[in-house]
Amino acid sequence: MTSLSVAQVLPRPWTRTPLRLTALAALAASAFVLELALGTVRIPFGDVVALLFGATPADDSWSMIVRTVRLPRALTAAAGGAALGVSGIVLQTLFRNRLAGPWLLGVNGGARHGVGVMNLVISWSGYFLQSKLGIQGGVGIA
Repeated sequence: MTSLSVAQVLPRPWTRTPLRLTALAALAASAFVLELALGTVRIPFGDVVALLFGATPADDSWSMIVRTVRLPRALTAAAGGAALGVSGIVLQTLFRNRLAGPWLLGVNGGARHGVGVMNLVISWSGYFLQSKLGIQGGVGIA
């Protein structure tokens, strides 16, 4: 009996998957650190990484900037992106269609309807109320 290697059993693209996932994880981590380092006040990458592991940076104001402004913003962006990815997978799994999207349930139309009604009724409200009613319209239609 002959033994088969992984490359012979699995199709070709599956043999490179761990390498691709590692590269994507490294890219996401570097983008996260880049988000924390860049801004109006430039903070060196070494100090940002040190701050993430609990060390004291060279300038005390950097600690406050990263921990109170940039870190919550970066975590919220990462969580929002992950939630959008999960919602896409749920829609595609629910409808068993790889091309399924939010327009299939009418979420886009509901959000547009909520913002349109708000603009007609209360044109002075501003962006916060527009986004709030857009979300409510999308959820209400779905």
